Amino acid sequence: MNQSVVKNFPAGYGNVTADPAMRGLDVADAAYHTAHDFPGGVPALAQRMAMSANTLAHKVGLNNTTHHLTLREATAMQEVTGDVRMLHAMADALGYTCISLHSNGQGMTLEKVMAMAKEFGDVLASVNAAVSDGQVTPNEMKDCERQAAELTAALNGVLATVRGMMPRRERVQ
Repeated sequence: MNQSVVKNFPAGYGNVTADPAMRGLDVADAAYHTAHDFPGGVPALAQRMAMSANTLAHKVGLNNTTHHLTLREATAMQEVTGDVRMLHAMADALGYTCISLHSNGQGMTLEKVMAMAKEFGDVLASVNAAVSDGQVTPNEMKDCERQAAELTAALNGVLATVRGMMPRRERVQ
């Protein structure tokens, strides 16, 4: 499984876990929905990005062929909104999965470890189902990858919780 990593997002920043509902979303659709779903819509987001609302509306318009978001603008949009659907859509289009390196830090470590163990069981069940007949379909492979991404996200949650318990000056980043 290819794997990309989302780095440097503060704890609780947007939905940066491996959300299977984000799979299959086109990058342009993700940009459109990110802008339009922001509280206050395109005008409010454009103001936060120091951009004309008309310009932003054109750049995320699904029927527009002349104005496009730059990579920096797409990154800024995701930072302002906390909505990383564009990142997930890009990763999915290229056969990757995004995994957050951070957790919201809530919950006891034992709860996180138990959640991780459950995800490991889900990976084993998915792999077993995929290989049981001697042939693996593309959908079975996608399910195995999704389960592995969820396990990785759970492991990162455990590590983030443990890291959060360290004295700040000694934390390993």
